[in-house]
Amino acid sequence: MNHPGKHHLWLMLLCCLVLIVALGAIFLFSIPVNTVLLVGIFLLCPLMHLWMMKGMEGHRHGEEVGPEGTAGSTDD
Repeated sequence: MNHPGKHHLWLMLLCCLVLIVALGAIFLFSIPVNTVLLVGIFLLCPLMHLWMMKGMEGHRHGEEVGPEGTAGSTDD
């Protein structure tokens, strides 16, 4: 499988670290599982929003979209 380089490695390490921290909170501090899941879902929502907005960097705002779904020329 061909992965996109070091960025993928850091993302995988971050995901594993989040899981380890969640399990540590559950077992070491006796925090209920439903509380950890609720906080995780609460944090996941804004993080996913930021990640999706990062993907929109190349999006050209202010251009009209033609009937084919492609950006039309604004040189009219």
